[in-house]
Amino acid sequence: MTKKLFPALLLVGAFTIVNAQVGVNTETPHATLDVVGDPANNAKLDGIIAPRISGDLLKAKMYTPLQTGALVYVTTADPSPGGQTLDVTSTGYYYFNGDLDKWIKITSGIPSEPWKIQGTNSQSTLNTDNIYQQGKVAIGTNSAILASTKQLDVVGDFKSKYTDGTNYFGIETNSTDFGTPINLMYYANDNDLLSASNTSVLSLYNGVSNLQSNNGQGGGSVAAFSNSTGGNAGMVANNSDASVISSIWGYNDSSRSNVSLSHSKNSAESSTVTINKNVGVTFGFSNTVGTTEGEYTFPRTNGSANQVLVTDGAGNAVLSWKDASSLNSKIRNVSSGAILADDYTVLIAGNISLPAATATNLGKVYNLINDTNGPVTITGTFRINGGNFTNYNLNNTDLGRGIVVQSTGSAWVVISRY
Repeated sequence: MTKKLFPALLLVGAFTIVNAQVGVNTETPHATLDVVGDPANNAKLDGIIAPRISGDLLKAKMYTPLQTGALVYVTTADPSPGGQTLDVTSTGYYYFNGDLDKWIKITSGIPSEPWKIQGTNSQSTLNTDNIYQQGKVAIGTNSAILASTKQLDVVGDFKSKYTDGTNYFGIETNSTDFGTPINLMYYANDNDLLSASNTSVLSLYNGVSNLQSNNGQGGGSVAAFSNSTGGNAGMVANNSDASVISSIWGYNDSSRSNVSLSHSKNSAESSTVTINKNVGVTFGFSNTVGTTEGEYTFPRTNGSANQVLVTDGAGNAVLSWKDASSLNSKIRNVSSGAILADDYTVLIAGNISLPAATATNLGKVYNLINDTNGPVTITGTFRINGGNFTNYNLNNTDLGRGIVVQSTGSAWVVISRY
């Protein structure tokens, strides 16, 4: 290769100095340095080449503010960015910023900051890059709002959904799918939450919070309600068609104040236990058409020794403690038919029958007395001296005018005669 050295005088035709302006291939420069190419000549390649240097060699040099604006082309990234080459992470043109004391890359015009590619220190240039940002991000704010202290702060509503096959997971604020604005966190087996048969949903809206789960074979929920007079909360579980429901509810507002435990069918059949701090514990039972079969309230106090609970017999019976010795035994006259389950002393004026001895009336005692001048017959299954017989005759003789019998569950054993 032949190198040609040109004396300074030979360069006068190529460079013109006028008022400290230099022109290359022009006699009329219009700037401090004005370079004019030869675009019509394909044999001449136009352009200005800045000093080319690798990132590690650039790092070895120490620039000062006097070099602000210096331009280089980095041929390879700095393998260990730091100091003035902290951002020299890719090839390209860089200029030195004396105020920041580091090299700044001249980008292609595609915004890259503040995002970088995940797992690297490289700036992102594509909207398909996986990116990260080390600062806190606020969405929907403005200069009048103080800087957020959260990593992600969204002012306004938002929606997030993740799909895994036929499983859908989501978070949504201000959803109107249910007719009123609510906040949701959910799982569903359908893209449309309203159409899903398998769901787990946490919903929050004014005065109501609810957590429920339903897998198509049954479900359950925990809910809390509040209003200006108080609040209510409950847990509910149901079978697949919601025909059988188990629930526990606590009420404490202007409508009522109690705790209710219930097991019911949608046909109105139910068993309920209600706890009230002033009343006590009340049991209630309804049949399949909703008619009350029984209701009674236990007292709030303890009974004394040898006391028993008795009912006042009202539709909403109140149980109370009574001394066993003070209870009156039932006595009545019977001339025909069967003795009743609640009979005790029966004055017999004709032939009658005992109810069958069963496990239900095991231990039941009847006091049976002949109240006529002649004999009477009592029909039933009797047992005495190890054997059973079906009829017992009463007359007016000693040990023949009256008997006391007690149910063994299968027969009436004679325990006394008079």
